Amino acid sequence: MLVPYILITAVPLPHLVSKPGNHAWASGVFEHCATTHTALYDSTAAAGLAYSERLVLGAVRGVEREVCRVLVGMWAEGVEGRLGEGADGEAGRKREMGEMVGKWGREVEELMGWLDWSEWAKCDPACKFEEMCYLPTWPFFTKAPSTGGGDVIEMGTDDDDEDDSNMPRPRCIRRIEPFGVL
Repeated sequence: MLVPYILITAVPLPHLVSKPGNHAWASGVFEHCATTHTALYDSTAAAGLAYSERLVLGAVRGVEREVCRVLVGMWAEGVEGRLGEGADGEAGRKREMGEMVGKWGREVEELMGWLDWSEWAKCDPACKFEEMCYLPTWPFFTKAPSTGGGDVIEMGTDDDDEDDSNMPRPRCIRRIEPFGVL
């Protein structure tokens, strides 16, 4: 989820890593994650929006910031804890990693509680290790524009089981190449 936002310069500084919870070195990743989708609407552009549009923009920005805060924090702890630099067979290291994963689980639960969304999409059956659950989003789940002369997007019918244009369904996609093979 964070790969598009990870900056090459985002590396932990040894003097900061010794201070738990100080992820200042990852602040660029956080800012990139939290602002990419709404950066087009800077304060000047947002001034031209209607009140209701500014309200929605503020809500989206708030959700982006909180989701990115939690995800970047977990990623930074993983980088600082050297998770992914190979398996270490020490019992203490395994316990430490287990505690970290448990902490992340609690943080995700807290985030989900904060979001208080009434519905959560998930892949059923669950994705394999090399896959991730993906929910198609507009415009990638619509049919081609109508030939009726307008810019109207034709939505599918309710009885079209293979078509995601009415209600996109989550599906597993590969995280690693080859992407088109499942």
